[in-house]
Amino acid sequence: MHAIIADWNEKGIQTRTGKYWRQATLRSIMLNRAMLGETVVGVIGWEPIIDAETFERLTALITSPSMKVRHSPGVEGGKYTMGGRNLSRWMRPVGV
Repeated sequence: MHAIIADWNEKGIQTRTGKYWRQATLRSIMLNRAMLGETVVGVIGWEPIIDAETFERLTALITSPSMKVRHSPGVEGGKYTMGGRNLSRWMRPVGV
């Protein structure tokens, strides 16, 4: 996730509130069931961004204890940096 937000921030892509991206912001979006088109759990309000299987795999990856960063003194980074993993293989648009 660090690489994604670093790229977006470098390109000047801001959040909808006009702020720089943070790992916690992107993580909360990626874990939000709104990506499945849900307005509340189980109630579909719009076309999903990703399918349920992909969402469950992504959630498992992001919340896995093995992805939690163990900080050493002087190390920068967020709680969940994804260790430089390429998330594109986990996130496929619906219908692809």
